[in-house]
Amino acid sequence: SIWAVGTEANFINRLSIMFPDKKIIPLRISPCMNMEKITLQNLHASLRSIVDSKPFYEIFVDDKYSVNAKKSLESMINIVENRAE
Repeated sequence: SIWAVGTEANFINRLSIMFPDKKIIPLRISPCMNMEKITLQNLHASLRSIVDSKPFYEIFVDDKYSVNAKKSLESMINIVENRAE
């Protein structure tokens, strides 16, 4: 099968490696210098800080975007939860 994915370019490259039986192509080439900075060590430290109730990365969303951002996150969570059933 062929999958067209709209996200950061390096993530699409990793998906292609993880699923060699699939043809995974980008909707467009979208490199992101900030996404390239994410490592397993940084992710672990960030998650650990949340578990320890001492987060060192916070995300603030302007009120004019927060309603739609919340809907989007809830939709993604619902998709994942429904697949688990």
